Amino acid sequence: MSKKRDIRVNSLKKKSKVSILVAIPHLGQTVPGLELKLSKWIYESSYNVEFRLSLINPTYSNRNAICSYFLKTKHTHLLFIDSDTVPMYNPLDLVKHNVDVVGGVYPAWKIDHFYWLATIEQPDGSYETISADKRKGMVEVDGLGAGCMLIKRKVIEALKAPFKDKIRPDGTRSIGHDYYFCKRAKEKGFKVYADWDVLCDHVKQVPLISIIQAMKKTYDKGVEDGKKLTK
Repeated sequence: MSKKRDIRVNSLKKKSKVSILVAIPHLGQTVPGLELKLSKWIYESSYNVEFRLSLINPTYSNRNAICSYFLKTKHTHLLFIDSDTVPMYNPLDLVKHNVDVVGGVYPAWKIDHFYWLATIEQPDGSYETISADKRKGMVEVDGLGAGCMLIKRKVIEALKAPFKDKIRPDGTRSIGHDYYFCKRAKEKGFKVYADWDVLCDHVKQVPLISIIQAMKKTYDKGVEDGKKLTK
């Protein structure tokens, strides 16, 4: 993985009313091949695009710094692509949905299982991945990972310091900055969507034993369910 510094690159001016700031918040590295894919998509797109790498820690501060820069420009949309998130399809095409907030979908790993970062808020304030039967096309959600997220300018203008964690009275975090951004945006009347046609890889270091155990548990459950159906 190559080390990065803060840079910005403007694409060639194109005859489009859509102007996108594509921003990668990072901590010194990006997944190999990510910038090459983005460069290809930017070159092939019909939109005006500026590409920016930003190195600030922690991540929510980096996102807010990018938002502050964005507001000084005339771009119509901001597209976050995290340094460890690789879209499988062109995320610039999310613009075509013409909605307030929309993003590609990617998985995360938690102890012994994975889950999709496209969720619905539960009555107790927790978030659960939307049901399997709804995981196709455009779906309205309450929480969405910001690793591949397209935001209209009016949303960022409406939220002061758009990204921050929601903290409990005891100082612990109750909602991460991406879900809390979605919650605050929805409270302002904006809508948030997940596009299941834009899947993304999420490159992480994960424990292989836990993955093997999770796969075996899933396999065993499938065998058990199959036996029940054949009885």
